[in-house]
Amino acid sequence: MRDRESYEFALTSAAVGLHLDGEIIRRAHLAVGGVGTKPWSLPKVCAALEGKPSNLSSYMEAAALATEGAIPYKDNGFKIQLVQRTIVRALISLKDEV
Repeated sequence: MRDRESYEFALTSAAVGLHLDGEIIRRAHLAVGGVGTKPWSLPKVCAALEGKPSNLSSYMEAAALATEGAIPYKDNGFKIQLVQRTIVRALISLKDEV
């Protein structure tokens, strides 16, 4: 996600991969960028996805864990919801690729 089409850094980004058995997520791999000084791996989100159906409800429930315990600063509080939406959007895009 970025705020313009020029050469701007992403406000948030997500790299995701799923191993599916039919519609069930067997393994999940996920990291986000734009939320710190380096990309962040999200093992709690991955664990929450595994064994669940590959659908919007599962994605949203797991993405909520991505920002658990986050303490935003005055000017970046919007990123908490944005990173969750970015994760969900990236997971949805995987289904479009299959």
